[in-house]
Amino acid sequence: MNCPKCSTEYNETANYCENCGTQLHNCQNKEERNKKSEIIILIFLVISFVSELIRCLIININKDWFFEPVLRYSVFALSLMFGLSFVLLSLTIKNKTRKIAGIVIYILFAITMIYMLLNLQFTVGISV
Repeated sequence: MNCPKCSTEYNETANYCENCGTQLHNCQNKEERNKKSEIIILIFLVISFVSELIRCLIININKDWFFEPVLRYSVFALSLMFGLSFVLLSLTIKNKTRKIAGIVIYILFAITMIYMLLNLQFTVGISV
């Protein structure tokens, strides 16, 4: 590996660069965190896209999706999965307050989806 400051090659067990004295372990930890963040963001994008694509297909192919319990619950489950993917995105945030805010927003989203399901169930008069 190379030193991020002077680009001198160093041994993986070294704590400091022999050429410029830069601390090396913090740089490795940042690189590892950045890689983890990138992987989490990629997973977020895949989950979001796939869940919304399937949900839209169900709604557009079968216009009576709401009256068929399996499809109805599938659509709501996909919506929750779409929302849950935002928790992954909030995990990449380094600021603890913002991270917690992202998770709280998802919890509010999930509560709203469950409320909508129960409200529509009673409004339309369908059984669970």
